[in-house]
Amino acid sequence: MGQDHRRFAHEHVRAPYYRVNASSTLISLCRNRLPDQEWIVADMRSLALGRQFDGVLAWDSFFHLNPDDQRRMFDVFAAHTGTRPTWTALRDDGRTVDLMGLRLA
Repeated sequence: MGQDHRRFAHEHVRAPYYRVNASSTLISLCRNRLPDQEWIVADMRSLALGRQFDGVLAWDSFFHLNPDDQRRMFDVFAAHTGTRPTWTALRDDGRTVDLMGLRLA
């Protein structure tokens, strides 16, 4: 999670929250900057925290996944929220794509 994303979450989320990243180096840096938060080293594609949350913020996390992995992430999110997410994304060409369910444009 980059500096801007970390700061946004810290300033705007008023409930306990968890951050996940596959980079142990990045998580280590974040733990040093915000030691009172929960930082988890994991691959989001196989994330299984065994608990549910009020929401999931996946900020700049899909660009490195292939389309099949992106589609499978909706099941990972659903396992952690109890529902399939409503999603809005911005494509490279600047067009907005509404991802309600799995309608990928």
